[in-house]
Amino acid sequence: MLPSGNDGRFVADTIVINTLTANPGTETSIPDLCERTIQAGLDAIALHVGDGLMLSFDATDARCREIRGAVEAAGLRIAALLQTCNVACHFGSRNPAIQHQAVECTQAALDLAAWLGTEVLVVEPAVVRSASSGPDNACSYVHALNGTHAALQRLRFAAERRGVSIAVTAARNRFLLSPVELRDLIDEQAAPNVGACLDVAACAAFGRPEDWIHTLGPRIRCLCLGGQAAPPALDDAAEPSTAFHGVYRALLDVGYAGPLCCPGEPMSRWLAATSRHTDSS
Repeated sequence: MLPSGNDGRFVADTIVINTLTANPGTETSIPDLCERTIQAGLDAIALHVGDGLMLSFDATDARCREIRGAVEAAGLRIAALLQTCNVACHFGSRNPAIQHQAVECTQAALDLAAWLGTEVLVVEPAVVRSASSGPDNACSYVHALNGTHAALQRLRFAAERRGVSIAVTAARNRFLLSPVELRDLIDEQAAPNVGACLDVAACAAFGRPEDWIHTLGPRIRCLCLGGQAAPPALDDAAEPSTAFHGVYRALLDVGYAGPLCCPGEPMSRWLAATSRHTDSS
């Protein structure tokens, strides 16, 4: 995963990856996903893990070897595993049994990440919800923060043993709405394998994405671009959004070298065009 070319320029197509949908029943098969990724000129994929998905928490070592073998046979790699968020089962639940279950699911996902040969597991830690959601699902901000801290204190050792980094998502589910807050949460773990995952579109709702990038710096383990993060289907000659010049400059400033997830081929072409415009500016 290279952050830049030999001349120091940002080379987007060396780290951009396609993601497998998290919606049960609409997933693309592994061979089809690999073919689409190759056609897009990319070199890696990301997979979702969750209840009811093709890759579930109870997937076996043998199933993971099968998936990994198919991906590697296509000349690709699995750059990240994305754990889908379950609003009824997360680190911030007020029910200790549900909190425990959420930790157990993440430990299972760490096993899957190790078996798949990926070094990054992206985790959405908690969902801040009102009391109208029910006594078990209701979660105050402070409770979400305390529950996430306690869960990471347990999970960091499991992650270290498996050689996997946990990347905590920010600015989703009404939680972790400040880069300083996420930075402090990560630093409190005092663990090199606990970091951050930034969704550029989500962070943009709470400030400038480049400020998030500069604040978190080397703590960033994964960066995602949602469907609203950029104009759709721009061709190679199109002038990229000036807002993204700041994002790319910030990535260069902090020496980011991890995966950058995008939703599909149109976005990957747009990223390549953005990279060239940024490099030449």
